[in-house]
Amino acid sequence: MKKKFEKYWANVRNINIMLFIAMVLNTRCKLEYVDWVINESYDVDNAQVLKERVKHVLVSMFEFYILVKTSHNVQSSNQIQDTNEMEIESVEDVADFTNALYKKQTAGRKEV
Repeated sequence: MKKKFEKYWANVRNINIMLFIAMVLNTRCKLEYVDWVINESYDVDNAQVLKERVKHVLVSMFEFYILVKTSHNVQSSNQIQDTNEMEIESVEDVADFTNALYKKQTAGRKEV
């Protein structure tokens, strides 16, 4: 069990940040709760690294959202789109963003 913990949770550089992002987006938790959980779970140095990564991803997601939202506003002023089409486009844009973010983060890793 300790090996599983170390594999998935001990190394803050390999942890799945989306687990924390989901907690932030949960209306019951928010960022303050995630900061507390991280502080309780990790030593000071690792907690700081992990909190910075979470905040960086949140800011990146927000900036991407603003970019997509403004481009949708320009498109909708030129042509009227069905609500379902806009939802599908938003999902595809978010998927493209997460794939690009994943590729950016894994590009620096060395192949073993």
